[in-house]
Amino acid sequence: MTDQAQSAPVQEPWPPSTVAWYAVIVLALANTLSLLDRTLLSFLLPAIRQDFVISDTVAGILVGPAFTIIYCLMGLPIARLADAKSRKLIVIAGVAFWSLMTFLTGAVRGILSLSIFRMGVGIGQAALSPSAYSIMADYFPAKKLALPVGVFSIGVTAGIGLSFIGGAAVIQFFSSMGPMNLPFFGEISDWGRVFIFFGLLGVPVVLLCLFIKEPQRRGVAKTQAESVPFNEMWAYVSKHWKIFTYVFVGYGATSVSIYGIITFTSTFYSRSFGTGLAEAGYLIGLAVIIGGPAGAFAGGYLSDWLEKRGDTNAKCRTLWIGCLGLIPPGVAAPLMPTAELAAFFLGFSFFFGSICSGPTGSLIQAITPNRMRAQMGALYQLSLNLVGLGLGPPFVGWMTDTIFADPNKLNYSLIWAVVIFDTIAVVLTYMAFREFPKVKKNFDALQG
Repeated sequence: MTDQAQSAPVQEPWPPSTVAWYAVIVLALANTLSLLDRTLLSFLLPAIRQDFVISDTVAGILVGPAFTIIYCLMGLPIARLADAKSRKLIVIAGVAFWSLMTFLTGAVRGILSLSIFRMGVGIGQAALSPSAYSIMADYFPAKKLALPVGVFSIGVTAGIGLSFIGGAAVIQFFSSMGPMNLPFFGEISDWGRVFIFFGLLGVPVVLLCLFIKEPQRRGVAKTQAESVPFNEMWAYVSKHWKIFTYVFVGYGATSVSIYGIITFTSTFYSRSFGTGLAEAGYLIGLAVIIGGPAGAFAGGYLSDWLEKRGDTNAKCRTLWIGCLGLIPPGVAAPLMPTAELAAFFLGFSFFFGSICSGPTGSLIQAITPNRMRAQMGALYQLSLNLVGLGLGPPFVGWMTDTIFADPNKLNYSLIWAVVIFDTIAVVLTYMAFREFPKVKKNFDALQG
C-alpha cells in the first residue's frame, strides 16, 4: 500500500440529522447571544449619552471601530486554531469570555472603560463564526448547507431583535426597582443592569455547547489535521480574487447600511417621534425579530430549492435578490410619519438583508478547501465587520454631525447610507453571479 493511500482520508457517513441539527440550533443560540450582547450598546445609546455626553460621531466609533478592530485582529489567529484544534472548545471559550465582558460592561464609569470591555466582547465573539461555519460544513453536504447556515444566521437578526425587546423589558423592570449596589462595583445604573442581566445568559449557552459533537473533518486525513499556513490560504484567495472580492466587499457593503440603521434607529425614534427607550425597543425589536428570521429561512430555502432544481448559481442568485430588495424599504423607513410605519418598513430591510446570509456563508464554504474553511470564515466575518460595523455607524454619525449639522436630520443620514452602499452591493454581487460558476467548476474538478 502506498503512502498516498495510507494518508488518504477515510470518510465516515454523514452524521445523523438529529446530531447535526442539534449542533446547528445550539450554534444559532450562541450566535443569537453574540448579536444580542453586541447590539445592546446600540439600543442603550440614548441612555448612555445622558451619562457620558458624546456626539453622534463618537457614538458611532464606540459602537463600531472600538469593537471591530479587535474583532478582526483576533479573527484570523483564532480561525487558524479552529482549522486544527477542537472547534467546539473554541466556541465554548469564546462564549464564556464575551459573556464575562458584557457583564463587566454594566459597571463601567466612563468612555474609556466602556471601550475596553467593548474590545473584550470583540475578542470572545471572534471565536464563534469561523468555528461554526467549519463545523456545519462537516455536518452537511454542500447541496444541503444553505439552510443550516441560514438557520445559524437567524441568530444575527434574532439577537438584534432580542437586544431591543429584551433590553426594553429588562430596563422597564429594573427602572421600577430602587438603586442596585453590587460588591466591588458599587451602584449600577438602569442601563448597566441590562448588560449584567444579559451577560449572565452566557452560562446556559455554554452548558448547551458542551453537548455538541465535534464532527470529522471531511476530505482531510487525520495526519493532515492541522491548519494550513496563512500564505497558502492567501495564495488561494489571490488566485480567485475576483469572486472573493465581489462577495466579501459586496455583501460587506450591505452591512454598512444595516449596522448604521441598527446603531442609530433608537436614537432616530427618540428625535423624530419622541418615543421613550422602552417603547422604541419593542417596536424596533418586533420588526427585526419578525423580518430577520423570516428572511434567513426564506434565503436558505430558496437557495437550496433552486440548487435541487439544477441551478448551479443558486447561491449567488439569491444573494443578489436580497441586495436588490434592501434599497426600497431602507429609503422608505426613515421618511415615515409615525414610528409604527417606520418599524413596518424596517422589518422588510431585515427580511431582505437576512435573505443574503445563508447563501453567502454556504457559497464561501462551497469553494474553500476543508483545511482553510475556518480561516476563510474569519475573512468573511472580517469583511462584514470591518466594512460594515467599522464604517456604518461612524459614517451615519459623521453625516449627521458634519454634512447635515443637525441632529434632527439623522433620518437623511440613514437614507444616504442605504443609497450609497446597497447600490455598491447590487453591482458587486451581480459580478459575483457571473464569476461563481467558473470558480465552482474548477474547484469541483480539483476535488475530484
